[in-house]
Amino acid sequence: MCLRLITGVPAAAVVVGAIWLGDPWLTLLALLGGGLAVREFYRLTPPRVGRMPAALGVTAVAALLLAAAVADNSDFHIAAGLVLAAWVFAALLWFIACYKRESLARDDSSAEEELKSNREPEEGFPMDDDSRFNEPRTDEEPDEFQPGGYLAELEPAEDAGWGERPWFAFLFLLLGPVYVGFLLGHGLVIVDLAGDDGYLGRAWLLFTLLVVFACDTGAFAVGRLAGRHRMSPGISPNKTWEGAAGGFAASIGAAMVVGVAFDLTVPLWQQALIGAAASLAAQSGDLFESALKRAARAKDSGSIMPGHGGILDRMDSILFALPAVYYMLLAAGLRI
Repeated sequence: MCLRLITGVPAAAVVVGAIWLGDPWLTLLALLGGGLAVREFYRLTPPRVGRMPAALGVTAVAALLLAAAVADNSDFHIAAGLVLAAWVFAALLWFIACYKRESLARDDSSAEEELKSNREPEEGFPMDDDSRFNEPRTDEEPDEFQPGGYLAELEPAEDAGWGERPWFAFLFLLLGPVYVGFLLGHGLVIVDLAGDDGYLGRAWLLFTLLVVFACDTGAFAVGRLAGRHRMSPGISPNKTWEGAAGGFAASIGAAMVVGVAFDLTVPLWQQALIGAAASLAAQSGDLFESALKRAARAKDSGSIMPGHGGILDRMDSILFALPAVYYMLLAAGLRI
């Protein structure tokens, strides 16, 4: 617990400071967090899926976040849609090139095995005395079917490949920037809410973070004290329905308290409703990342934050809560 506080409190202070200072600090922080998060996402590859091209994913996430930062609120979805279309095209080109290369490598490997089997002498028939077969191979004479030949150039790079499930790997590659970049971009759009001084947008973004924090804290406390019925033992054995209810109630309470502290320009009951939607989304995001880690057989997404795990472990709930708050504000009639 002490380690979590030592690393969590300074991180929270940095996030709150960036929100209150606004651009360019908030955008830079989002770029840093989004880049680290998508790299961790690509480490959570399921079995029989090769390593992902993390550099491509980081580039796509950066493009989505920059589009959210510079586009007007009304143009956010258009800008994001164009970036996502370009990302699908780039990922498809990379997939075709990588898949073809791995297919060639497998074909050449099969040819090597067939050639070796053809060279083996049959019983009772000695090998020809031709020097081509009797002389040992040397490093100065590379063979096209040996590691020093062109086959080595066709082998997939260590940090990229499709494993035994290429199309599943392709979909996993596409999901990374959508999961991290597009969802996180809603936070930058929320900051641009109507208001000359930007106060309203910053207040709603802080509202979202505080509600998610209250949800996590309430779920943890109630789950430890009164948790009896497991919510999803196959995905996250420690989560209980009692803890989920505690997190839900804590989110609504936090939303009403924050509404009293900040002038959010919507009625208190709407703030409570938005807090409830954020809580449901946050808990869904937590379960989604737990499913990713369970599929990858990993305890945490990373280790960059001692006591907490990785960046994605801290952002999983927020990534789902940001769009929930954004669209609830649209439904409430707040001008965006």
